[in-house]
Amino acid sequence: MCTTQYHNLYIIPCNHNDLIKKAQVKYTGKICIFYKKLKNAGCQYGIYLHALDDIKYEESLCPSSFYGHIISEVKNENMAATLYKKLGHTDVILEQYSRFRNIIDR
Repeated sequence: MCTTQYHNLYIIPCNHNDLIKKAQVKYTGKICIFYKKLKNAGCQYGIYLHALDDIKYEESLCPSSFYGHIISEVKNENMAATLYKKLGHTDVILEQYSRFRNIIDR
């Protein structure tokens, strides 16, 4: 799991292109499973997400710190932009879940 794998290590730089091209995550109607897969896949590419229990309405899914390491505002914005772009792909959120995609696009 990502949270134990990177404990006490440095923060991986945001790898936008590799996350977009290589991360295999699909929304199948089960949001908790999808989020956990997205969170774990993102760590490999320097995209960190809040724990599911720490998500708050109207706040970014990307944290400002990760295991005591402060994440800069620029890196946080890069992570959020990468995540937003990935979630916009129809191979991630299939057409049958377009209502869910519309929520993300707001």
